[in-house]
Amino acid sequence: MRGIRATVSPARRNVLAAVLALAAAVLAAVAGVPRERAAADAATNGSFFFGNTAGTPVTTLAVTEGQAACINIHRGGGTAGSQQVRVDRTSGSAADVSGFGSMYVSFSAGQVNRTIDFPGGIGSCLLTVDNSTNDGPRTVEFKIKEVVGGGAIGTDNTFTLTILDNDGAGTLQFAQATYTVSEGAGTARIAVTRTNGSTGAVSVDCSTIGGGTATAGSDYTAVTSQTLNWMNGEVGTQFCTVPILQDTLVEGPETVNLQLSNPGGGATLGTPNAAVLTILDDDGTGSIQFTSATYTGTEAGGAITITVSRTGGTNGR
Repeated sequence: MRGIRATVSPARRNVLAAVLALAAAVLAAVAGVPRERAAADAATNGSFFFGNTAGTPVTTLAVTEGQAACINIHRGGGTAGSQQVRVDRTSGSAADVSGFGSMYVSFSAGQVNRTIDFPGGIGSCLLTVDNSTNDGPRTVEFKIKEVVGGGAIGTDNTFTLTILDNDGAGTLQFAQATYTVSEGAGTARIAVTRTNGSTGAVSVDCSTIGGGTATAGSDYTAVTSQTLNWMNGEVGTQFCTVPILQDTLVEGPETVNLQLSNPGGGATLGTPNAAVLTILDDDGTGSIQFTSATYTGTEAGGAITITVSRTGGTNGR
């Protein structure tokens, strides 16, 4: 059996090609309508995203449980018309955020900032729940899902809230990684903090360790396992004290390494748990410099005072 081959005339081929081209153009135009409409909506009614009141995107926040989390939604672009912005909780427990699941945040015409105010009224923030469980940090995520009223959803439309636990014993750490003291001060006070929990009495040991350029016995007195204590319910700062020894040697700044160890009462070591103390020498003649690179006066003002300072040593004239 022979096959049948259809023959299409050149004229019909041209007509068919024109029809296909027209169909493709129509499809392309239809596909572009949502994008053009979204751009027009944003220009007129605004684009809504998580950001601060100045319009800088902000998509993360950490608060301790029981505190209010002020999560701001910013309206960029146009400000015409009233808008309803729907925000959904997309992950995390509703129990941590007062039962929040979904809500519409209302914007009036011309309004550019609103916080998620739940369960309170307008102008409040999202209330996190202070439980009595030692459950560590938790995260809750939110997403802008819909804008009713002609506005558009902006790019930064997801937000992560971290809720820090306050029911454990907490973490113990240096308040900062570096400290400075003058050789003539007599004592260096090194701040150590307790955060993220206050249950029970806790303690930690503070020690000077080797590796620095200062010499124990001549530049400072070594500290071995100086114990710092916090009572049940107490947070904040305790101080590790390091005796500083005065000498008459011109030796420049020298360093002492410090270490926290042996956390007690269920507390854990936080960061930083190592620090560096710099002892500034005061035995040299010092350095002389202007206190400012520029000074200003007026023609009729008379004399101009130019201040020069001496630092780093006071020996000699």
